[in-house]
Amino acid sequence: MTLHTLPNPVELAQLADLNGRLSNSRSPVITAAELGLAGPHKTSDSAPELTGPEQLVRVSWDGTDEEPVLHGYFRLQAEDDSAPAGLEPVALKEISRRLHLNHRWSL
Repeated sequence: MTLHTLPNPVELAQLADLNGRLSNSRSPVITAAELGLAGPHKTSDSAPELTGPEQLVRVSWDGTDEEPVLHGYFRLQAEDDSAPAGLEPVALKEISRRLHLNHRWSL
C-alpha cells in the first residue's frame, strides 16, 4: 500500500493555480468565515485567531512528505500581515470551486 504524499506534481500545480487566482484583483474574495475557519483554528500559539472577515491571500504547504500541512494565509484587518490557518480537503475544494478551478484534491 502506497501512502499519499505531498508534494506531488499535480497538487503543486493546483496550489500554484490557487495562488495565481488569489493574487488576481478580479478574483472573488474568499473569507475565513466562508471556509468555516473563524474561531479557534490557530496553527500556533503566536498566530492570531481568525474572526471571520479576513481575506484568503495565499495557500502553501510545509511539514514532511509523509505528514504535509496545508495552510491558508488570511489578511488581517488592520495590518499588512497575514495569519495562517490549517486547510482541510473540504476547504481546498471550496476554494477551487469559488475560483472556478476544476481541481481534484486527494489529501
